[in-house]
Amino acid sequence: MKIKIAYLLVSIFLCYPLYSQNLTESAKGESSLLMRGNNASLNLGEAELSFGLNNLKKSLGTASYLIFGVNAVAKNESGIGNIFDRGYLVPEGKFNGFLGLSWSNGIPEAFEEEYSGEIEKYQKFISDSRRSFDEYVTRYICENSDEDSSLSNIRKELCDEYKELNSPQMFLNTLRSKLKQEKDAKRKNFILGLYDELSDKIDDFKETKDYYDTIVENMENTLQEKVYWQLMVFGLGGINASEFKRFVGYDSTNLKDSFEDESFRGGRGGIGINFQYGSFNLGITYSYLETNNFVILSKKDYTWRSSTSLNNQTVIEEKKIAAYSGAYDNVKINELNIDLLYNVKLDKEPKNHLLINPYLRSQLFSRRSDLLPNSTNVGCGFYFYQQSGVFLGGVYAEVFDVKNSYEKIKPAEEQNLREPINRLTFGIVTKITIGSLLNVF
Repeated sequence: MKIKIAYLLVSIFLCYPLYSQNLTESAKGESSLLMRGNNASLNLGEAELSFGLNNLKKSLGTASYLIFGVNAVAKNESGIGNIFDRGYLVPEGKFNGFLGLSWSNGIPEAFEEEYSGEIEKYQKFISDSRRSFDEYVTRYICENSDEDSSLSNIRKELCDEYKELNSPQMFLNTLRSKLKQEKDAKRKNFILGLYDELSDKIDDFKETKDYYDTIVENMENTLQEKVYWQLMVFGLGGINASEFKRFVGYDSTNLKDSFEDESFRGGRGGIGINFQYGSFNLGITYSYLETNNFVILSKKDYTWRSSTSLNNQTVIEEKKIAAYSGAYDNVKINELNIDLLYNVKLDKEPKNHLLINPYLRSQLFSRRSDLLPNSTNVGCGFYFYQQSGVFLGGVYAEVFDVKNSYEKIKPAEEQNLREPINRLTFGIVTKITIGSLLNVF
Protein backbone atom coordinates (compact mmCIF):
# COMPACT_ATOMS: atom_id res chain seq x y z
CA MET A 1 0.00 0.00 0.00
CA LYS A 2 2.50 2.62 1.08
CA ILE A 3 5.24 1.71 -1.37
CA LYS A 4 6.87 5.13 -1.73
CA ILE A 5 6.59 5.97 1.97
CA ALA A 6 8.41 2.72 2.71
CA TYR A 7 10.95 3.55 0.00
CA LEU A 8 11.78 6.88 1.61
CA LEU A 9 12.23 5.35 5.05
CA VAL A 10 14.47 2.64 3.59
CA SER A 11 16.50 5.26 1.72
CA ILE A 12 17.05 7.20 4.96
CA PHE A 13 18.46 4.04 6.53
CA LEU A 14 20.63 3.27 3.49
CA CYS A 15 21.96 6.75 2.82
CA TYR A 16 22.59 7.63 6.44
CA PRO A 17 23.75 4.44 8.17
CA LEU A 18 22.84 3.39 11.65
CA TYR A 19 26.13 3.28 13.43
CA SER A 20 26.57 1.37 16.67
CA GLN A 21 26.80 3.54 19.76
CA ASN A 22 30.10 5.40 20.18
CA LEU A 23 31.61 3.95 17.00
CA THR A 24 33.36 7.18 16.04
CA GLU A 25 35.64 8.23 18.84
CA SER A 26 39.00 9.67 19.79
CA ALA A 27 41.97 7.69 21.03
CA LYS A 28 40.47 7.86 24.54
CA GLY A 29 37.11 6.49 23.39
CA GLU A 30 35.22 9.81 23.51
CA SER A 31 32.65 11.17 21.07
CA SER A 32 30.04 13.93 20.96
CA LEU A 33 27.86 12.09 18.42
CA LEU A 34 24.91 10.03 19.62
CA MET A 35 24.95 6.84 17.62
CA ARG A 36 21.83 4.84 16.86
CA GLY A 37 21.53 1.27 17.99
CA ASN A 38 21.51 -1.08 20.96
CA ASN A 39 24.68 -3.09 21.28
CA ALA A 40 27.38 -4.70 23.31
CA SER A 41 30.97 -4.22 22.19
CA LEU A 42 34.53 -4.98 23.20
CA ASN A 43 37.32 -2.47 22.52
CA LEU A 44 40.46 -4.57 22.56
CA GLY A 45 42.84 -1.62 22.42
CA GLU A 46 41.31 0.01 25.49
CA ALA A 47 40.43 -3.23 27.35
CA GLU A 48 36.89 -1.87 27.49
CA LEU A 49 33.52 -3.59 27.49
CA SER A 50 30.45 -1.43 26.85
CA PHE A 51 26.69 -1.85 26.67
CA GLY A 52 24.40 0.72 25.11
CA LEU A 53 20.64 1.15 24.79
CA ASN A 54 18.77 4.01 23.10
CA ASN A 55 15.63 4.75 21.11
CA LEU A 56 17.28 6.88 18.40
CA LYS A 57 16.17 4.58 15.57
CA LYS A 58 12.56 5.48 16.27
CA SER A 59 13.31 9.19 15.80
CA LEU A 60 14.12 8.65 12.11
CA GLY A 61 11.51 10.17 9.80
CA THR A 62 9.60 11.69 12.73
CA ALA A 63 8.90 15.42 12.89
CA SER A 64 9.59 15.51 16.66
CA TYR A 65 10.48 12.79 19.13
CA LEU A 66 11.59 12.35 22.74
CA ILE A 67 15.01 10.65 22.72
CA PHE A 68 16.83 8.90 25.55
CA GLY A 69 19.52 6.33 26.11
CA VAL A 70 22.03 4.85 28.53
CA ASN A 71 25.53 3.48 28.20
CA ALA A 72 27.55 1.41 30.69
CA VAL A 73 31.31 0.87 30.41
CA ALA A 74 33.69 -1.40 32.29
CA LYS A 75 37.40 -0.90 31.67
CA ASN A 76 40.85 -1.91 32.88
CA GLU A 77 43.09 1.18 32.83
CA SER A 78 46.25 -0.95 32.85
CA GLY A 79 45.38 -2.59 29.54
CA ILE A 80 44.05 -5.91 28.31
CA GLY A 81 47.36 -7.70 28.93
CA ASN A 82 46.89 -7.39 32.69
CA ILE A 83 43.15 -7.93 32.83
CA PHE A 84 43.45 -11.30 34.62
CA ASP A 85 46.21 -10.23 37.01
CA ARG A 86 44.71 -8.77 40.19
CA GLY A 87 47.97 -7.08 41.09
CA TYR A 88 47.89 -5.06 37.88
CA LEU A 89 44.14 -4.54 37.60
CA VAL A 90 42.99 -0.90 37.60
CA PRO A 91 39.19 -1.12 37.26
CA GLU A 92 37.08 1.76 36.04
CA GLY A 93 33.34 1.92 35.50
CA LYS A 94 31.06 4.50 33.90
CA PHE A 95 27.33 4.88 33.61
CA ASN A 96 26.08 7.66 31.33
CA GLY A 97 22.73 8.70 29.96
CA PHE A 98 21.06 11.34 27.84
CA LEU A 99 17.56 12.79 27.46
CA GLY A 100 16.43 15.25 24.84
CA LEU A 101 14.31 16.08 21.81
CA SER A 102 14.75 15.37 18.11
CA TRP A 103 13.34 17.30 15.16
CA SER A 104 13.60 16.31 11.50
CA ASN A 105 12.09 16.89 8.08
CA GLY A 106 10.99 13.28 7.94
CA ILE A 107 7.50 12.41 6.82
CA PRO A 108 4.99 14.44 8.88
CA GLU A 109 2.03 12.38 10.01
CA ALA A 110 -0.47 14.65 8.22
CA PHE A 111 1.49 14.33 4.95
CA GLU A 112 1.69 10.57 5.28
CA GLU A 113 -2.06 10.36 5.88
CA GLU A 114 -2.73 12.59 2.85
CA TYR A 115 -0.43 10.51 0.66
CA SER A 116 -1.94 7.25 1.88
CA GLY A 117 -5.41 8.63 1.18
CA GLU A 118 -4.48 9.49 -2.40
CA ILE A 119 -2.99 6.03 -2.93
CA GLU A 120 -6.15 4.39 -1.60
CA LYS A 121 -8.37 6.55 -3.84
CA TYR A 122 -6.14 5.74 -6.80
CA GLN A 123 -6.30 2.01 -6.18
CA LYS A 124 -10.07 2.12 -5.62
CA PHE A 125 -10.52 4.01 -8.91
CA ILE A 126 -8.51 1.37 -10.81
CA SER A 127 -10.52 -1.44 -9.23
CA ASP A 128 -13.91 0.25 -9.80
CA SER A 129 -13.07 1.11 -13.42
CA ARG A 130 -12.15 -2.45 -14.26
CA ARG A 131 -15.31 -3.75 -12.61
CA SER A 132 -17.34 -1.20 -14.59
CA PHE A 133 -15.83 -2.43 -17.88
CA ASP A 134 -16.53 -6.04 -16.99
CA GLU A 135 -20.13 -5.30 -15.99
CA TYR A 136 -20.77 -3.35 -19.19
CA VAL A 137 -19.43 -6.10 -21.45
CA THR A 138 -21.33 -8.76 -19.51
CA ARG A 139 -24.60 -6.83 -19.51
CA TYR A 140 -24.66 -5.53 -23.07
CA ILE A 141 -22.83 -8.30 -24.92
CA CYS A 142 -22.79 -11.58 -23.07
CA GLU A 143 -26.19 -11.55 -21.31
CA ASN A 144 -28.31 -9.30 -23.55
CA SER A 145 -30.62 -11.33 -25.76
CA ASP A 146 -31.68 -9.79 -29.04
CA GLU A 147 -34.76 -10.67 -31.09
CA ASP A 148 -32.56 -10.40 -34.14
CA SER A 149 -30.80 -13.76 -34.17
CA SER A 150 -28.32 -12.46 -36.73
CA LEU A 151 -26.46 -10.67 -33.88
CA SER A 152 -26.30 -13.64 -31.49
CA ASN A 153 -23.20 -15.05 -33.13
CA ILE A 154 -21.26 -11.77 -33.02
CA ARG A 155 -22.31 -11.27 -29.37
CA LYS A 156 -20.99 -14.72 -28.38
CA GLU A 157 -17.84 -14.19 -30.42
CA LEU A 158 -17.10 -10.82 -28.80
CA CYS A 159 -17.96 -12.11 -25.32
CA ASP A 160 -15.49 -14.99 -25.67
CA GLU A 161 -12.78 -12.69 -26.99
CA TYR A 162 -13.20 -10.24 -24.13
CA LYS A 163 -12.90 -13.02 -21.56
CA GLU A 164 -9.81 -14.36 -23.34
CA LEU A 165 -8.07 -10.98 -23.69
CA ASN A 166 -9.01 -9.83 -20.17
CA SER A 167 -8.05 -6.26 -21.12
CA PRO A 168 -10.43 -3.41 -22.10
CA GLN A 169 -7.76 -1.69 -24.22
CA MET A 170 -6.87 -4.86 -26.12
CA PHE A 171 -10.58 -5.58 -26.61
CA LEU A 172 -11.05 -2.09 -28.05
CA ASN A 173 -8.19 -2.80 -30.49
CA THR A 174 -9.97 -6.01 -31.48
CA LEU A 175 -13.21 -4.11 -32.15
CA ARG A 176 -11.30 -1.63 -34.32
CA SER A 177 -9.84 -4.49 -36.34
CA LYS A 178 -13.26 -6.15 -36.77
CA LEU A 179 -14.78 -2.87 -38.02
CA LYS A 180 -12.32 -2.88 -40.90
CA GLN A 181 -13.04 -6.52 -41.74
CA GLU A 182 -16.82 -6.74 -41.18
CA LYS A 183 -18.97 -6.68 -44.38
CA ASP A 184 -22.43 -7.14 -42.89
CA ALA A 185 -23.97 -3.68 -42.24
CA LYS A 186 -26.05 -4.72 -39.20
CA ARG A 187 -23.15 -6.46 -37.50
CA LYS A 188 -20.86 -3.58 -38.39
CA ASN A 189 -23.25 -1.02 -36.82
CA PHE A 190 -23.46 -3.16 -33.67
CA ILE A 191 -19.67 -3.31 -33.41
CA LEU A 192 -19.40 0.43 -34.10
CA GLY A 193 -21.88 1.30 -31.33
CA LEU A 194 -20.01 -0.92 -28.90
CA TYR A 195 -16.67 0.53 -30.01
CA ASP A 196 -17.82 4.15 -29.47
CA GLU A 197 -19.25 3.36 -26.05
CA LEU A 198 -16.11 1.57 -24.82
CA SER A 199 -13.84 4.20 -26.40
CA ASP A 200 -15.59 6.94 -24.40
CA LYS A 201 -15.28 4.91 -21.21
CA ILE A 202 -11.54 4.32 -21.79
CA ASP A 203 -10.94 8.03 -22.55
CA ASP A 204 -12.68 8.98 -19.30
CA PHE A 205 -10.61 6.36 -17.48
CA LYS A 206 -7.32 7.70 -18.89
CA GLU A 207 -8.22 11.30 -18.02
CA THR A 208 -9.03 10.43 -14.42
CA LYS A 209 -5.99 8.17 -14.16
CA ASP A 210 -3.71 10.98 -15.40
CA TYR A 211 -5.19 13.23 -12.71
CA TYR A 212 -4.34 10.75 -9.93
CA ASP A 213 -0.92 10.02 -11.46
CA THR A 214 -0.04 13.71 -11.36
CA ILE A 215 -1.06 14.09 -7.71
CA VAL A 216 0.81 10.98 -6.57
CA GLU A 217 3.89 11.75 -8.66
CA ASN A 218 4.13 15.29 -7.25
CA MET A 219 3.90 13.98 -3.69
CA GLU A 220 6.51 11.30 -4.38
CA ASN A 221 8.88 13.84 -5.94
CA THR A 222 8.48 16.04 -2.87
CA LEU A 223 9.51 13.11 -0.68
CA GLN A 224 12.42 11.90 -2.80
CA GLU A 225 13.93 15.33 -3.43
CA LYS A 226 14.28 16.07 0.27
CA VAL A 227 17.73 16.16 1.80
CA TYR A 228 17.18 14.50 5.14
CA TRP A 229 18.09 16.55 8.21
CA GLN A 230 17.75 15.88 11.91
CA LEU A 231 18.48 18.08 14.92
CA MET A 232 18.89 16.61 18.40
CA VAL A 233 19.26 18.72 21.55
CA PHE A 234 19.86 16.81 24.74
CA GLY A 235 21.08 16.90 28.31
CA LEU A 236 23.70 14.38 29.37
CA GLY A 237 24.97 13.13 32.66
CA GLY A 238 26.68 10.23 34.31
CA ILE A 239 28.77 8.83 37.11
CA ASN A 240 32.11 7.06 37.07
CA ALA A 241 34.28 5.26 39.55
CA SER A 242 37.76 3.80 39.58
CA GLU A 243 40.22 2.17 41.93
CA PHE A 244 44.00 1.96 41.86
CA LYS A 245 46.94 1.55 44.18
CA ARG A 246 49.03 4.66 44.86
CA PHE A 247 52.62 4.77 46.10
CA VAL A 248 52.78 7.37 48.88
CA GLY A 249 56.44 6.94 49.92
CA TYR A 250 58.39 4.26 51.73
CA ASP A 251 57.07 3.45 55.19
CA SER A 252 60.10 2.46 57.30
CA THR A 253 58.02 0.56 59.84
CA ASN A 254 56.00 -1.48 57.38
CA LEU A 255 56.86 -1.37 53.69
CA LYS A 256 53.43 -2.70 52.83
CA ASP A 257 51.97 0.56 54.10
CA SER A 258 53.88 2.42 51.40
CA PHE A 259 50.88 1.77 49.18
CA GLU A 260 47.35 3.07 49.57
CA ASP A 261 44.18 1.98 47.82
CA GLU A 262 42.57 4.96 46.14
CA SER A 263 38.86 4.94 45.34
CA PHE A 264 37.58 7.68 43.08
CA ARG A 265 33.96 8.72 42.55
CA GLY A 266 33.11 11.38 40.00
CA GLY A 267 30.55 12.41 37.44
CA ARG A 268 29.52 14.77 34.71
CA GLY A 269 26.60 16.85 33.53
CA GLY A 270 26.16 18.93 30.41
CA ILE A 271 24.34 19.66 27.20
CA GLY A 272 24.80 18.56 23.61
CA ILE A 273 23.69 19.21 20.05
CA ASN A 274 23.78 16.81 17.11
CA PHE A 275 22.85 17.88 13.59
CA GLN A 276 22.65 15.67 10.51
CA TYR A 277 22.25 17.01 6.97
CA GLY A 278 22.42 14.36 4.31
CA SER A 279 25.70 12.50 4.74
CA PHE A 280 27.17 15.13 7.11
CA ASN A 281 26.94 15.01 10.90
CA LEU A 282 28.01 17.59 13.50
CA GLY A 283 28.22 16.86 17.21
CA ILE A 284 28.99 19.29 20.06
CA THR A 285 28.89 18.59 23.80
CA TYR A 286 29.85 20.85 26.70
CA SER A 287 30.10 19.33 30.16
CA TYR A 288 31.10 19.96 33.75
CA LEU A 289 33.27 17.13 35.11
CA GLU A 290 34.44 15.99 38.49
CA THR A 291 37.47 13.87 37.66
CA ASN A 292 41.03 13.25 38.87
CA ASN A 293 44.57 13.53 37.50
CA PHE A 294 45.19 9.79 37.21
CA VAL A 295 46.37 10.29 33.61
CA ILE A 296 49.56 12.10 34.70
CA LEU A 297 50.59 9.73 37.47
CA SER A 298 53.65 7.56 36.90
CA LYS A 299 53.23 3.82 36.96
CA LYS A 300 55.86 1.56 38.45
CA ASP A 301 55.94 -2.17 39.15
CA TYR A 302 57.03 -3.33 42.59
CA THR A 303 57.73 -6.71 44.15
CA TRP A 304 56.92 -6.94 47.84
CA ARG A 305 58.53 -9.77 49.74
CA SER A 306 57.95 -10.90 53.31
CA SER A 307 59.74 -13.77 55.04
CA THR A 308 58.72 -15.83 58.05
CA SER A 309 61.24 -18.05 59.84
CA LEU A 310 60.41 -20.99 62.08
CA ASN A 311 62.66 -23.84 63.29
CA ASN A 312 65.51 -22.94 60.96
CA GLN A 313 63.05 -22.71 58.05
CA THR A 314 62.07 -19.63 56.08
CA VAL A 315 58.94 -19.02 54.05
CA ILE A 316 59.07 -16.11 51.64
CA GLU A 317 55.83 -14.49 50.52
CA GLU A 318 56.04 -12.50 47.30
CA LYS A 319 53.50 -10.16 45.72
CA LYS A 320 53.54 -8.10 42.52
CA ILE A 321 52.23 -4.57 42.93
CA ALA A 322 51.52 -2.03 40.20
CA ALA A 323 51.32 1.40 41.84
CA TYR A 324 51.06 4.98 40.65
CA SER A 325 53.05 7.85 42.13
CA GLY A 326 52.91 11.63 41.96
CA ALA A 327 50.80 14.47 43.31
CA TYR A 328 47.19 13.32 43.23
CA ASP A 329 43.79 14.88 43.85
CA ASN A 330 40.30 15.26 42.48
CA VAL A 331 39.92 18.03 39.91
CA LYS A 332 36.93 19.91 38.52
CA ILE A 333 37.08 20.89 34.86
CA ASN A 334 34.89 21.70 31.88
CA GLU A 335 35.03 19.70 28.68
CA LEU A 336 34.25 20.60 25.07
CA ASN A 337 33.95 17.88 22.41
CA ILE A 338 33.34 18.57 18.71
CA ASP A 339 32.94 15.96 15.97
CA LEU A 340 32.38 16.20 12.24
CA LEU A 341 31.36 13.05 10.39
CA TYR A 342 31.04 12.41 6.68
CA ASN A 343 29.70 9.17 5.26
CA VAL A 344 31.29 7.98 2.01
CA LYS A 345 29.35 5.17 0.31
CA LEU A 346 31.78 2.64 -1.14
CA ASP A 347 29.32 0.85 -3.42
CA LYS A 348 26.04 1.52 -5.20
CA GLU A 349 23.70 -0.50 -2.98
CA PRO A 350 25.13 0.86 -0.57
CA LYS A 351 26.37 -1.87 1.75
CA ASN A 352 29.81 -0.62 2.77
CA HIS A 353 30.67 2.80 4.16
CA LEU A 354 33.74 4.80 5.06
CA LEU A 355 33.15 7.23 7.91
CA ILE A 356 35.54 10.19 8.04
CA ASN A 357 35.59 11.80 11.48
CA PRO A 358 37.72 14.88 12.29
CA TYR A 359 37.36 15.78 15.98
CA LEU A 360 38.46 18.11 18.77
CA ARG A 361 38.67 17.38 22.51
CA SER A 362 39.33 20.22 24.97
CA GLN A 363 39.71 20.43 28.75
CA LEU A 364 38.79 23.94 29.90
CA PHE A 365 38.79 25.99 33.12
CA SER A 366 40.68 23.46 35.24
CA ARG A 367 40.37 24.36 38.95
CA ARG A 368 43.78 22.74 39.59
CA SER A 369 45.86 23.42 36.49
CA ASP A 370 48.98 22.29 38.35
CA LEU A 371 47.50 18.79 38.56
CA LEU A 372 45.37 18.67 35.41
CA PRO A 373 46.07 21.46 32.92
CA ASN A 374 43.81 22.85 30.22
CA SER A 375 44.57 21.02 27.00
CA THR A 376 43.32 20.34 23.47
CA ASN A 377 43.59 17.23 21.32
CA VAL A 378 42.78 17.16 17.61
CA GLY A 379 42.53 14.15 15.36
CA CYS A 380 40.78 12.37 12.54
CA GLY A 381 39.40 8.85 12.36
CA PHE A 382 38.62 6.63 9.37
CA TYR A 383 36.18 3.81 10.05
CA PHE A 384 34.90 1.04 7.79
CA TYR A 385 31.36 -0.06 8.43
CA GLN A 386 28.78 -2.36 6.83
CA GLN A 387 25.10 -1.53 6.55
CA SER A 388 24.30 -4.86 8.20
CA GLY A 389 25.78 -3.47 11.42
CA VAL A 390 29.21 -5.09 11.24
CA PHE A 391 32.07 -2.77 12.17
CA LEU A 392 35.10 -3.75 10.09
CA GLY A 393 37.68 -1.60 11.89
CA GLY A 394 39.35 1.74 11.52
CA VAL A 395 42.40 3.90 12.07
CA TYR A 396 42.93 7.34 13.57
CA ALA A 397 45.60 10.01 13.71
CA GLU A 398 45.74 12.33 16.73
CA VAL A 399 47.83 15.18 18.10
CA PHE A 400 47.65 14.99 21.87
CA ASP A 401 47.95 18.19 23.91
CA VAL A 402 48.51 20.65 21.07
CA LYS A 403 50.02 23.35 23.33
CA ASN A 404 52.30 21.05 25.39
CA SER A 405 50.29 21.83 28.53
CA TYR A 406 51.09 18.52 30.21
CA GLU A 407 54.79 18.93 29.53
CA LYS A 408 54.81 22.43 30.99
CA ILE A 409 53.65 21.31 34.44
CA LYS A 410 56.67 19.01 34.74
CA PRO A 411 59.97 20.19 36.21
CA ALA A 412 61.99 22.09 33.61
CA GLU A 413 64.64 19.37 33.34
CA GLU A 414 61.97 16.76 32.50
CA GLN A 415 60.08 18.77 29.90
CA ASN A 416 60.06 17.58 26.31
CA LEU A 417 58.43 20.40 24.34
CA ARG A 418 57.78 19.49 20.71
CA GLU A 419 55.89 20.92 17.78
CA PRO A 420 52.42 19.40 17.25
CA ILE A 421 53.48 17.64 14.04
CA ASN A 422 56.21 15.84 15.97
CA ARG A 423 53.64 14.49 18.42
CA LEU A 424 51.30 13.05 15.82
CA THR A 425 50.27 9.52 16.80
CA PHE A 426 48.44 6.80 14.89
CA GLY A 427 46.25 4.02 16.18
CA ILE A 428 43.93 1.20 15.18
CA VAL A 429 40.36 0.95 16.39
CA THR A 430 39.68 -2.65 17.35
CA LYS A 431 36.14 -2.51 18.69
CA ILE A 432 34.18 -5.72 18.17
CA THR A 433 30.38 -5.80 18.27
CA ILE A 434 29.45 -8.80 20.38
CA GLY A 435 25.77 -8.74 19.43
CA SER A 436 22.62 -6.64 19.42
CA LEU A 437 20.63 -6.52 22.63
CA LEU A 438 16.86 -6.82 22.61
CA ASN A 439 15.18 -3.70 21.22
CA VAL A 440 13.41 -2.95 24.49
CA PHE A 441 12.78 0.61 23.37
